[in-house]
Amino acid sequence: MMRGAGIVLFVCAALALRAQTEQQADTATIVKAIEERMHLIDRAPVGAVFLTFVGQNEPVRLQPDSAVKGNPIERNEIYLDPFGTPCGVGTFYRSPATGIVESSMHYFDANGATIAVSWQLRWDKSQCTDSVAVETRFLYFYPATKVIFQYATMTDGVGRKLDPTKCRYPNIERHFDTFYHRDM
Repeated sequence: MMRGAGIVLFVCAALALRAQTEQQADTATIVKAIEERMHLIDRAPVGAVFLTFVGQNEPVRLQPDSAVKGNPIERNEIYLDPFGTPCGVGTFYRSPATGIVESSMHYFDANGATIAVSWQLRWDKSQCTDSVAVETRFLYFYPATKVIFQYATMTDGVGRKLDPTKCRYPNIERHFDTFYHRDM
């Protein structure tokens, strides 16, 4: 009787391990596909640029070859796929202080659902590098609105890894907005 129970437990454990391995493989496959799409979007052409100014509710489209008048608080770049459909939006925020650059990027699938978001903060005077410190955070979504994978990196301006515990972070309000569809 004990031997039969042992076999049943072994079979159950083997099946659970197999299911877990298949789930990990599926996650790895999905993450790889998302990263491939992100790579394509990072190289997509900018189709339009919109500027947001203090006191204005609606962004203003920046016409090609025109100068920026005023001091925008936000710039949004709309990236287009080969069919002319928005596939990504890069947002660049006006810095509250010299030496700080904050941006975000939303990546969309062919149906317009957000598949990934990244937020980047670049700043000098971090006390952990002689160049700029660069913190980048990533969220991957699958299915839509469900976080499947997330991570963060901390590097210097040329990509060398930094220890985030040794860095002095700027005292600013950060922007971590997430839009789950390009139409939001």
